[in-house]
Amino acid sequence: MVNIFENVFLGNLYSDPEVESIFSDIACLTAILRFETGVAKVQGKLGLIPKKTAEDIQRKLKNINLSEIKYERFSNRDGVIVPELIKEIRQKFLSKGDSYYLHWGVSSQDAIDTARCLQLRDFLNLIDFRLKEFLNFGAEKALSYRYLPITSHTRGQMAAVTSFGAKLASIFSPILNQRINLSKLKPHLLQLSFGGASGTANYFGDLHSTLVKELAKELNLSPPVMPWHNNRERFVELGAILTLITSCFGKFGADVLWMSQSEIQEIKLSDGGKSSIMPYKRNPIIPESLMALADISNILNSAMGSAMIHKNERDGVAWTKEIIILRQLVFGAGVACKLGFKLLKSMKPSKVNIRRNLKTGKGLIFSEHAINYLSNFYKKEDAVSIVIEAINNTQSSGSSLLKELEKITDKKIDFCKVFDPNLNLGLAPEIVEVFCNKVKSENL
Repeated sequence: MVNIFENVFLGNLYSDPEVESIFSDIACLTAILRFETGVAKVQGKLGLIPKKTAEDIQRKLKNINLSEIKYERFSNRDGVIVPELIKEIRQKFLSKGDSYYLHWGVSSQDAIDTARCLQLRDFLNLIDFRLKEFLNFGAEKALSYRYLPITSHTRGQMAAVTSFGAKLASIFSPILNQRINLSKLKPHLLQLSFGGASGTANYFGDLHSTLVKELAKELNLSPPVMPWHNNRERFVELGAILTLITSCFGKFGADVLWMSQSEIQEIKLSDGGKSSIMPYKRNPIIPESLMALADISNILNSAMGSAMIHKNERDGVAWTKEIIILRQLVFGAGVACKLGFKLLKSMKPSKVNIRRNLKTGKGLIFSEHAINYLSNFYKKEDAVSIVIEAINNTQSSGSSLLKELEKITDKKIDFCKVFDPNLNLGLAPEIVEVFCNKVKSENL
């Protein structure tokens, strides 16, 4: 199945060769054969199948040239590839005696779910590397701008002063949290599936428990506490975390889009896209792409949750949806990590425009600090009334909050500190420190 985010109209912006390699057709077949090879090896070791047969099966499976398997021609009547794949391997590569013991006591779902876990292990290693790389660089950026004052916005309106570093820390902190959640999920997600026909695991009798432990060890997966054919919680949980990661990068894209738009320009992008008709434009392609990926992934994930409604012991409907949707959530998160890092490297704050925008609010963003400061000279309720009056006068006259406060107050009060952005950062620098220290501790 292809990466649905790739489309000829969009160029190769959403391509991800590394993720595509992990989930390619050949990689899927390789993972299934690795499972079947492990099954034969452990069954031979335990005497469940003849030892010589087990050795022959292992040798033949390892030497199969996958280009010789015409999986594209397999019948579509089975719903999954395994029945015809096993049939072709038996007929083409194994002796009649050995073929009988291939896939011995194993279900198609065991083979596919285990193969998916083997692939997901490679993917999780890749995405963890990407997240770590992004967060390390993001922490550097946040730290370098922890004292750079910038206007914050709440509900689309100028609010108060923060620092550019704190804005980055607050955007990137949820990404760090989801990296931690992925690491916690990993051992529970990457489990061997070996439940047999209906999850009762009665095919191998008393040896089943030993077989499961040995096979899990052989494949470097966790042994399941019990068969999990109809328990899809770990895959659903993975889908949710991947959607959160993609959404976090969507938030990053949205904020950069806002700060880089023509009227604000607090951020400059070095790799803006071109317009075919307006040569002066530098379109924020990556921020838009991250937002689009987040929206699409959230739509997909709304269907992913229904995989938990896996009817009875095994359900082809829920399973099919899960196989299709999870793969696309994987691609969405992978591409988002890649584009997010590219955006982080291409953006730079414009200190000139940031200072300009701080001044355009006529000092109103310092209202809260003005109230606290005036409370040193007036009763709190009087300080509030004074500032509100000054705000009203500022908005009606086009003056500034500083000038209006100086008119109203009857005391010789020095407002210089009140209207100095550098002295209004509050906990912004500390927020950056907390984020950076957490990034550092997760790398140990």
